[in-house]
Amino acid sequence: MARLQIKSRWDDSKILYEGEAETLRDLVNTAVAERVDLRGANLGDANLGDANLGDANLGDANLGGANLGDANLGGAYLGGANLRGAYLGDANLRGANLGGANHVFSFGGIGSAKRTTTYWLEAGKVWCGCFTGTLAEFVAQVEETHEDNPKFLAEYRAGIAFLEACVALIPEDEREAGRKAYAEMTAKTEAEFEAERLKRVGPVSTPKGGV
Repeated sequence: MARLQIKSRWDDSKILYEGEAETLRDLVNTAVAERVDLRGANLGDANLGDANLGDANLGDANLGGANLGDANLGGAYLGGANLRGAYLGDANLRGANLGGANHVFSFGGIGSAKRTTTYWLEAGKVWCGCFTGTLAEFVAQVEETHEDNPKFLAEYRAGIAFLEACVALIPEDEREAGRKAYAEMTAKTEAEFEAERLKRVGPVSTPKGGV
C-alpha cells in the first residue's frame, strides 16, 4: 500500500486527509467512514466507482471527469461541486443535495443487464451502463438496441415514460431555479477558478535565488 493524500482544490499544499491505501477510492471510503470534512476536495478524474460516499460533505469539491459509476452518493452534500464530465452511471443519488440542481430520477432492474438508468434534468444527461447522452439520444438508443426484443423495449419505454412523467410534475419556477443552480455549478472558467483560488489562499509565492 502507498501513502496517499486528498488535497484541497483551492490550495494544493493543504492536505484534507492522508493515509495508507491501495487506491484513492479506498482512501476516500476511509475518509467518509471517519466523517472527514471533504469540502473543496480535489478529486477530479478520480476513479471512485463503487465508492461509498453516503452522507459525505463534498460541497465545492472538484469531481470533474471523475468516475462515480455505482457509487453511493445517497444523502451526500454536493452544493457547489464541479461535476462537469463526471460519470454517474448506476450511482445512487437518492437524497443527495446538489445545491438546488436536485432533479435526479432513476429506475432499474430492467433490460438484459438489469442496470440502473439515471437522468439528471439540470445536466440534461442520462447514464445507463456505458451510455451517456441526452434523454432524446437515450430514447433513440433504446429503440435501436431493443427493436428485436419486445419485452426489453416495453420495459425501457415504461421507464422513459416514468422519467417524462416526473419531469412534467415539476413546476416551471422550480425548473428555472434548478437550471440556474446547475449553471452556477458548471459555469466557472479556468480564469474564474483561479480568481476564486487567489481570493481564498492568495498568490503562490516563488522563492528567489537558485534551487
